[in-house]
Amino acid sequence: MKKIILALTLVLAIVAGTHAQVAKNDNAKTKSPSAKRKVKKEDVPKTVTESFLVVYPENPAAEWYAYPYYWDYVDEDLDLDSTGSIEYLYPEYYEVIVVKEGKMHHSIFHKSGRHVQTRKKIKKEELPTEIATAFNSGPYKDWKITSDHEIVYSKEPDMTYYKIKVKKDKQKKVLYYGDKNGDLLQVITVTKK
Repeated sequence: MKKIILALTLVLAIVAGTHAQVAKNDNAKTKSPSAKRKVKKEDVPKTVTESFLVVYPENPAAEWYAYPYYWDYVDEDLDLDSTGSIEYLYPEYYEVIVVKEGKMHHSIFHKSGRHVQTRKKIKKEELPTEIATAFNSGPYKDWKITSDHEIVYSKEPDMTYYKIKVKKDKQKKVLYYGDKNGDLLQVITVTKK
């Protein structure tokens, strides 16, 4: 169980990074990376687009995003890192959004072409019985569900989990349930910035 929670925390760190806010430092020579930025398909590495076509052969049209995304990479005075390379400045991950079976799918690929995860929104009635039962009998049963749920198919680690956003008074939380037996794996408190 500890390994599953640790692995889920790692996956959530990657996902949370895609939704982080941009920090801008006007005094710095380099611009801070944004969480993600829309990119043209031509700017996506071939390894990623080829892997995408294996996962979604029927969906060649898609929206592409990269993260972290550096706005102008570096200032003219700072064009190399300490190893003599600027490779560290290029995006590590690419997110692609496609419509499959009438639902939006968000898939994340590493720049090497590895398919990291896919997530899609599902309606309450699409939740497996184990998850619905765990939620309805758990500590957050009196909380209001604030949006559609999400199912996440993670490749690293290989697991499926369900994400449910809830609210009670001014408190907001994101609940993560495992797909095997409906265990509540993690609870994240959402704070306003």
